[in-house]
Amino acid sequence: RARLRGILPEARERGMVFLAELLDRQNRFAEADSVLEEIRTRFPRGRALGPYLERRPEVQGRRLPAAR
Repeated sequence: RARLRGILPEARERGMVFLAELLDRQNRFAEADSVLEEIRTRFPRGRALGPYLERRPEVQGRRLPAAR
């Protein structure tokens, strides 16, 4: 997180989403939840978070519900 401080806000948001995804892939879900909450707080109108939240269950190794 410290390395992302000097970056432009849009790039910082994407970097934080990447960090959350990395933590999810390492089964560090509580830490990922903390990063996601920080993203919601810092970037309430950000666009990078939505697509990740849609595919998060798949990233965490859970199956998505079948489409009907």
